[in-house]
Amino acid sequence: ATLAKLAAAARAAKRAVTAITCDIGKAGAIDQLAVYAKAIGITAYQAKTATAMKRAVGAAPEGALILIDSAGTNPLRAEDLATLADMAGAAKAEPVLVLGAGGDVSESAEQGQLFAEIGCERMIAAKIDAARRFGGLLAAAENGKLSFAGCGISPEIATGFEFYGADALARLLMPQDMARAPKAAQNAGPRKSAGGRRPEAGKRKREIGSGA
Repeated sequence: ATLAKLAAAARAAKRAVTAITCDIGKAGAIDQLAVYAKAIGITAYQAKTATAMKRAVGAAPEGALILIDSAGTNPLRAEDLATLADMAGAAKAEPVLVLGAGGDVSESAEQGQLFAEIGCERMIAAKIDAARRFGGLLAAAENGKLSFAGCGISPEIATGFEFYGADALARLLMPQDMARAPKAAQNAGPRKSAGGRRPEAGKRKREIGSGA
């Protein structure tokens, strides 16, 4: 669902999008992506191997945002992390950790570090609306030195994802503390890309989501 939310946000900004799923073994994953792709109006491929990944990336239109949904990854299995790193390398993509809110602080901290070791520099906080405790997210970000790329705020595909600046993110994660603090200037609004940077003209932006 995170991929679909990112794709919907990009399409709303008039960006061309190509989606690729590596989650071939998960029941219903391919059918679900096909439904999302048709609804949003994007092209979708599946890739089980690094060779297939290269072909799918090569088929994407010039300038398209390429979003890759990785297979579920167990960060405690070295072979899972190695496979994820290989697929990201084949796509020449940036791996981005997708981590659900409400997780155990110590476990989340370890996950942040392990995913950082294979190249993750940013993370997406998922299911913000379904949790009250965000210590795990903060621990993962701190331990892995990860920046927040955005947050999943509802199950809705069209409106369920937000790109937050530092002030809005602090208010989201620590509402009680921030309510007692002096109010800072509000963020101008959603950013154009997960990192707040526009892709260079003529180049394809690629991101691969790695879910713990």
